[in-house]
Amino acid sequence: MEIISFIYRNAEGVTRERCLSHWKESVYYIQGFSVDDEGIRTFRKDRVLEYLNGSDAYLFSPYESAPPKPVRERTAMGRPDPTRPQIAFTGFAALKRASLEAMSEDAGLHVCKSVTLGLAYLCIGSKASPIKIEKAQSQRVCILDEAQFFSLIETGEVPD
Repeated sequence: MEIISFIYRNAEGVTRERCLSHWKESVYYIQGFSVDDEGIRTFRKDRVLEYLNGSDAYLFSPYESAPPKPVRERTAMGRPDPTRPQIAFTGFAALKRASLEAMSEDAGLHVCKSVTLGLAYLCIGSKASPIKIEKAQSQRVCILDEAQFFSLIETGEVPD
């Protein structure tokens, strides 16, 4: 797999060159091992200012708009908005999963029990199903760990 590099402006407005190996692409994000920081990082495609060395050619869809944010509003009928981003969970004990699902609903996300075509996020725990992860990857779903999930519901964004 090729290393991709790009100029990135983070949420605080700091701009710098980023290089990723072992990367994967979801609809709104690029996730991979940061050569500079030596850790797994997630980057929003809409914050990429420029792809370097033809890196955009390696991506299915390098230029995307901002990812959908959780929506707490309800429709005129009092029902949750059906256009809310969808999230699923795998690899959590039943009580923990129920708690995370309730937090998701409160934050404006739509909880799914499986990897569906409209899924935006898959949150994985320590005993995550490899089948769900593989299916999510094939559908370019953004895969989150628990800390990234908490950031998503708190700020509406997956941390860089």
